[in-house]
Amino acid sequence: MKSLFDIGIMEDEIQELLYECPNLKNISDQEVNEKIVLLQYIGCKDIHIRNIIISNPYYLECSIEKVSKLLNGMLQLGFKTLYLLLDENPRILNLDLIDIHQYINNQIKQGILLMDIIYNLEDNPLLFDNILDY
Repeated sequence: MKSLFDIGIMEDEIQELLYECPNLKNISDQEVNEKIVLLQYIGCKDIHIRNIIISNPYYLECSIEKVSKLLNGMLQLGFKTLYLLLDENPRILNLDLIDIHQYINNQIKQGILLMDIIYNLEDNPLLFDNILDY
């Protein structure tokens, strides 16, 4: 859990994370560090990463491949402020890329342009909860 300390998560907060998500004790520091580096890749600073992990400790359980696919796919779709989106709604990391594609395709079928869908999602990250509940 050294990587969590390095980004400013305190001992009592780590205990809360372990209470909420007991499987975290089985995740190696190397795996945690890889997920931190992935978030840094998209522009997250330590404060963003701290907020993301504290708000969504289940992110650390996700495979690096799943998260990489999600983030790269979102970048390819045209999302430009992923670090802000994830800071405001860390549950986005619980999605699969296919969930976002299905949501977008349904919006397009209703006549909404892709750029407008992306803009709306970036402007209001809580709209991703519609995808999570989809």
